[in-house]
Amino acid sequence: VSSYVFFERRNMQDAAQKVCHLFRMNLTKVYSKKHNDWLHRSAVNLHDSPWWIGLEYKDEESVHKWITDKSIDNLNLFNRNQPNNLRNKDCVSINNFKNADWK
Repeated sequence: VSSYVFFERRNMQDAAQKVCHLFRMNLTKVYSKKHNDWLHRSAVNLHDSPWWIGLEYKDEESVHKWITDKSIDNLNLFNRNQPNNLRNKDCVSINNFKNADWK
């Protein structure tokens, strides 16, 4: 059984992960396109900002890995022209617009 808590406070990903740890939780790992779409629908119904997920980029390995289990992302649900490393961003959020792709 999985539990989800959506925080509307705007934080950077590392700060958001620290808040999750206070509740003995983690930013979520996305297991499938269907799971991602459910997360998107649930989050957008609450607030129209992007929502962090537990995926981060590790420069030393040149791959995106999940915070929870350090596994490499195989879904690759990135929006067109993403990831773009804007402002040296190493973290990933669910898009808050029409689609649920990552940015």
